[in-house]
Amino acid sequence: IIYGYYRSYPNDQNGLSCYIHLNCHRGYSPACLDWTEICDGKVDCLDGNSDEEHCWQLELNECTQNEYQCTIGQCIPNEFVEDNLINPDCLDRSDEKYSDYDIYGSYYVPEPVFGWEDAKCKTTFLTSSCELRRPFHLINAMFSMNVNSLSNECWFAFKRYFMFPNPQEYIFTIRRECPLVLYVPDIPLLLSHVYTVYRTDNKLNSQGLLLPYLCSNKSFHDGSLKLVSGILLNNTMCFTSPPLQNIEQSDVSDSTSGFINIINKIFSQIKNFNRIINFPSNRCNTSNLYQCMNSSRCIAFHRLIDDISDCPYNDDENIFEDIHPELFVRLKDKYYYCYYSEKYIPKTFISDEKCDCGYDGDLCEDEDKYENYTQRTISFQILCDNFEKLYPITINEEDHTDETECEQWECDNIYTHCDGFWNCWDGRDELDCDLSSTIFNCSFNTRICVTLDTFQLKCLSIDKLNDDHVDCLGGTDEPKRCPGLYEHLGRFYCMNTHPAICISHLDLCNGVMDCPDGDDEQFCLQNRSISDSICQENYRVLRSDVEKFFCEGLKTNRKIERRYFRINDFNQSWEDEPDEKEVINTITLDDDDPIPLLDEPRCHHGLDLRVWLNKSTDSSTSTCLCPPGYYGNQCQYQNQRLSLSIRFHVRTESWKIPFAILVLLIDDTNQRIIHSYEQFTYLSLRDCQIKFNIHLFYTNRPKDMNRNYSVHIDIYEKSSLTYRGSFLYLVKFLFLPVHRLAFIADIPLLNYHKKSTCSTHQCQHGKCIKYLNNKETFCQCDQGWS
Repeated sequence: IIYGYYRSYPNDQNGLSCYIHLNCHRGYSPACLDWTEICDGKVDCLDGNSDEEHCWQLELNECTQNEYQCTIGQCIPNEFVEDNLINPDCLDRSDEKYSDYDIYGSYYVPEPVFGWEDAKCKTTFLTSSCELRRPFHLINAMFSMNVNSLSNECWFAFKRYFMFPNPQEYIFTIRRECPLVLYVPDIPLLLSHVYTVYRTDNKLNSQGLLLPYLCSNKSFHDGSLKLVSGILLNNTMCFTSPPLQNIEQSDVSDSTSGFINIINKIFSQIKNFNRIINFPSNRCNTSNLYQCMNSSRCIAFHRLIDDISDCPYNDDENIFEDIHPELFVRLKDKYYYCYYSEKYIPKTFISDEKCDCGYDGDLCEDEDKYENYTQRTISFQILCDNFEKLYPITINEEDHTDETECEQWECDNIYTHCDGFWNCWDGRDELDCDLSSTIFNCSFNTRICVTLDTFQLKCLSIDKLNDDHVDCLGGTDEPKRCPGLYEHLGRFYCMNTHPAICISHLDLCNGVMDCPDGDDEQFCLQNRSISDSICQENYRVLRSDVEKFFCEGLKTNRKIERRYFRINDFNQSWEDEPDEKEVINTITLDDDDPIPLLDEPRCHHGLDLRVWLNKSTDSSTSTCLCPPGYYGNQCQYQNQRLSLSIRFHVRTESWKIPFAILVLLIDDTNQRIIHSYEQFTYLSLRDCQIKFNIHLFYTNRPKDMNRNYSVHIDIYEKSSLTYRGSFLYLVKFLFLPVHRLAFIADIPLLNYHKKSTCSTHQCQHGKCIKYLNNKETFCQCDQGWS
């Protein structure tokens, strides 16, 4: 029901939710600050730089060797990287690989969830929020006041020019109805201090657009922009817009953005020319910082080679071994070594739809990740399966592969049987695996074959299999000619072709001769009306026996290189076994039929509930049930919070032991006040791969910035309440409204906590305990004491 509600009534349709715990003038009401706009690399407050005031500290944060550093500076375990697109562990989602078009988040889900509500999306000139409609609410706020007393025709035409697709359609009206010089909007549009001014008689650019002049009383470019005279605006200097490159028609015809995309491109070209706010200049020469070329801007080393341009001239993304050898050595872990071309490419180039390593036959190792994995990684199930897939490894001056010394290996095994490929030279691992045996019956020492002259089915002796002489149509007796290991490679061999031409079963009997001699069409039934290959599923009943043999036997498959088998009762506890007799009541929701409400939804991010006060008098009131990240009578305010992403590891002997996990948010006062907590049960047998996502909140709103906060975790065996140990994690960067801690906690052995006791801490009614992950200590109180 909850999911259906948010599908019917998106949580951002009622306007903007706001972060109000920082004084910030964001423009005309209802424009306000969003928590994601704090420390997003640009100043959003028009009355100062309070949203970026302390963010330079993130640049100086350093991670350990087994951690990945997010672009924003946060540290997460390496094993959390690229493991879940929906729930990223970095606040800025930089641990997951999203496509270039994913500006506001293509993986958007309407229901408030942990990974979505606590994440920043790609920074635009307007916002870094993942809420799809927030940019348009902000634009509406900018255009809510016609302070320059423009005519209604001019005002609405320009508003549509800015917000609607195909903005070129409004140029004529703007030139006819608007004054020669147009100051719109009348508040800074870029970087909190850059205004946009238009001359309506200016020449249109190559996309038919009227581009703005950029005006400011502060520096925002490197001097390459042309100064414009005759434009007077609040004692500012005005310059032409930077030349826009790689503009496509889709950028301006976008159904949701239009001219906003163009302003974003202007923003991307000027955003890196200013230094990070309040960054101490004396720290620029430290070893973990990089100074941008021809600029005073300094950035952290982890920002180099991350596919995000942080320097004005993009030199942070252009570091090569031959030009910057010393720098390259320090950054070598950010590069991928191409096996065949023997060169390094940035890891950010992997899966970017461009072959940067170069092709080895049909394989591009930086684009075909799955195939490259199988050729670089020794997996038990690929050994001796009659297909050579590993790159050769030289041992004692001899090349060895996954098919070396396989004479004693059984080719028909649990991994190869019925996988769709001949792993045995005679194909016995595929006997009785498809429909072939029902089409034509052959003995054990023969295989089905289509004759080359009459195109009839016959049985071919196994002595003629894989003898490098084609006896059957399509080369089915010589499968090594067209192995079809990957989905894009066909398995029907075109006769007399060298090198072999291999076509897909979906190219057979389609009325087109794909083979040079036309042997892909010679066996097909004639005089029937079909518009595609006979191997398409909708033509199944029309096939002849020969066509059935080819369509079923030559299906294009991917050879599974990582196959997993479950050991009975190993990965599932008795508590989780489903009761097949249990009847589960479900509610089916239709996306096209919204859940009806008595009134229009009022809640920004919550469930709109009707509360009955008196059933007899039919009196009621409405209230909003807010998700954790929001509060207020309409869930209109964004909450300060701490989000945790935790995975637990245990030793083998503790797999079946349920643990009680208690997670506390505490402060550094003598009373160690508990601000909030969560408790749950962990069972490794069931939960070993789960990351527990938890929200913790501060007692006071806003939080006390003069205190230090930590996350304290206690672990007990649930049945016996035997204590196993405690962890402590410091909450850094209190200036962040939403902070993410991601870590792995190793639950110790049973008696390990006895080693963690200490004597340096004076405890009156309890005992001193050392935390498992650092040198800090605490008093574990006796029962009845605190």
